[in-house]
Amino acid sequence: MLTQQEILDEAIGRLTEGIDPSRPERARYGEEDLWGVPLYAAAHQTTVEQACRALKETPHSNTVRGALTRLSLSQLEPALIAVLTDTWPKNLLQSPLEVASDLKLTPYS
Repeated sequence: MLTQQEILDEAIGRLTEGIDPSRPERARYGEEDLWGVPLYAAAHQTTVEQACRALKETPHSNTVRGALTRLSLSQLEPALIAVLTDTWPKNLLQSPLEVASDLKLTPYS
């Protein structure tokens, strides 16, 4: 069985392979630190600020946001698709798939 840490390590590893957020040369943090913050925030349904406070030795929340906002959507979208689809079983898309959607016109609260 996979542990939470193994899943996090795999996600960060795949993101750092496929997407390179810009960092100053003298930065004391790595790409892993940058990706760990939004992944933590998403997993805990919290903000980047709260994630930076909860995690030790991470860059400041403004640094994380700045690095990630410099990635353009045209650069980010194909890289994320490639990162996510690399792990799919090779025969997954060989036959039609049933897909379900839940359309709600008013936001969930």
